[in-house]
Amino acid sequence: MSGLGGGFPVNKNSSRVAAAALGIVTDAQVAYTRSGPTLALNPPLTHAFDQMNIDYYNAYLSDTWHMKPSFTLTYGLGYTLEMPPAEQNGKATVLVDASDEPVVADDYLTQRKNAALQGQPYNPELGFALVGNVGAGEKYLTIRSTDRSARVWAWRGTRASPKRRSSAVDTGASMAG
Repeated sequence: MSGLGGGFPVNKNSSRVAAAALGIVTDAQVAYTRSGPTLALNPPLTHAFDQMNIDYYNAYLSDTWHMKPSFTLTYGLGYTLEMPPAEQNGKATVLVDASDEPVVADDYLTQRKNAALQGQPYNPELGFALVGNVGAGEKYLTIRSTDRSARVWAWRGTRASPKRRSSAVDTGASMAG
């Protein structure tokens, strides 16, 4: 950006200001990645990638009962278990406090609110740690969600020509545990 001419002062700072005003890129930025159990810094231009898996298990049992030729009852029970995401190479991180314990968002926000109501700051030292380095080195810190469900369907009509006037109770996800 030297030689702008026209009486414009030419030095390092003024060139950066002029470049910013004109939308000219003067500095390239590099995103550095980390790897390994100590999160060591990788060389520049190392690709960032994760291979996340979410284990998900679902069981559903159902039965259909033709109580009468004109009335059919279908019912079932289900259970679902979804585990937290797990990175295949152990690169997943978790927010931790100064004692390397995972930060629970509800607890953190409650403590911050209580401090604010008393006019005090609440700024604990926080950082990130690999999930395998926290606690007992478990793959999962907590279960993501479980769900129980019950479904009941009934309809009137013959098997050959059902009228499909159904009455249903579907609790689907309302029984989450």
